Amino acid sequence: LNTKRSSEQLTNLMLKLGDTAFAYDGDPEAVFTGAQLYSRIAKTVGAKADTILTAQGRIPFPADYYAVALGTLELSLYEQMHLFNVFYNNEIIVKPEERTSLVIRSIEVSGIPLTFNDNVEKRSLFADMNNIRPVQYALHQRLVSTAADGLSTYDIPIDSTFDQDANPTLPLSNFAKSGTSDDIIRPYNKDIVTGARTNYCLWNAVLRLNLPQQQNETTDSLTTTPLTDVTLSCIGEGNEKNTGSRDGKSMHKYLSAALLKTYGVPVDSGYFKSYMSRF
Repeated sequence: LNTKRSSEQLTNLMLKLGDTAFAYDGDPEAVFTGAQLYSRIAKTVGAKADTILTAQGRIPFPADYYAVALGTLELSLYEQMHLFNVFYNNEIIVKPEERTSLVIRSIEVSGIPLTFNDNVEKRSLFADMNNIRPVQYALHQRLVSTAADGLSTYDIPIDSTFDQDANPTLPLSNFAKSGTSDDIIRPYNKDIVTGARTNYCLWNAVLRLNLPQQQNETTDSLTTTPLTDVTLSCIGEGNEKNTGSRDGKSMHKYLSAALLKTYGVPVDSGYFKSYMSRF
């Protein structure tokens, strides 16, 4: 992406994200890059995207800092998860780390419930989720295409309770994407004097799981948990001795594959297979 700041489409996107300063700040004829766009989107979830840390210290975010595509923007795992989740339901929660109610259901002090106010703000990135179906299909293929993983049957079922054509905005899941930075760190199992380097890996996924029954603490009975969509975000060292190839998928496929094989719902055909057959 390289476009003028005055682009109507770009301005509308920034206003949807609540970035009102964008429309009035800077030269409207200046070129706005994809790297800058990503940094502004990441800023919505609370990432410190105005500056980056370099060997010379912090500097203003450069327009040509395309390394953000490799995951070099400083994000917490929580921020990373919420950014990836936009592919699931087109929602970006504004600064989720400041939203207590996202992780705390209730607070009691000496047995007395304590009320707290927490207004969760949400932003939408896409005008129409159907426009990103090709992206979701590509992300699904990223998850299941390696035959050795044994995940080819983990599509999204289409039945009377999940009719994608009848509910085109219904969220999809069972898709993933990995990213790998440069080989910037020493393997943990190598001596400190070694010149060996390994990669810092990222892996994100949204999985549909049929989780086990939960114990109801009040009635001491089991309650059936419906199908649950879970977003995963992982980071860590891609160590050739323990995880194989130094990329995000090789490292974190063990988690997503184990979850799908244990709690997933395998189907003979499903949405993504049906989607591909249309072309």
